[in-house]
Amino acid sequence: MPFQLQLSGGIADEAARADEPRRLESRTRNLLRVGRPLRRLGGWAERTASRLGEPFLDELFGRVDLLLTPTTPTAALPIGQLQDAGALTAVRRATPVSSYTSVWNVLGNPAAAVPAGFSADGMPLSVQVIGPPNGELSVLTLSAQLERGQPWADSLPLAG
Repeated sequence: MPFQLQLSGGIADEAARADEPRRLESRTRNLLRVGRPLRRLGGWAERTASRLGEPFLDELFGRVDLLLTPTTPTAALPIGQLQDAGALTAVRRATPVSSYTSVWNVLGNPAAAVPAGFSADGMPLSVQVIGPPNGELSVLTLSAQLERGQPWADSLPLAG
């Protein structure tokens, strides 16, 4: 639940910064409308996640310096997965894809998604580097090392 509350606030924050809000997708406008009553709970969600997550983070990062996990449970999906999906359908479809990243968004840990090659069918893969609170430098250092080991800037996914 904290992730949905924070997501609702994040969508509102991003929409408020849009140069041309009238050009937002109808799905985004619907998410803003549905999430409007929840936005006032965003601060509560962040405080609750912090209070509940702190003992877990202390114990975890007391044993390891960084975590390296998949970014998503599958390779990237082809373009168009959310085409014509309404707001709630899009959230339902996107939730499993964010299952490895959302906990760190809720807890506020520094993290980076680093390209890690391509699947057998040519779709991009990535790993997520997660650090302890205030561990941005370690996250960036490992991310740079991974990139040097698996250069990706000149690579493109295969055409579908």
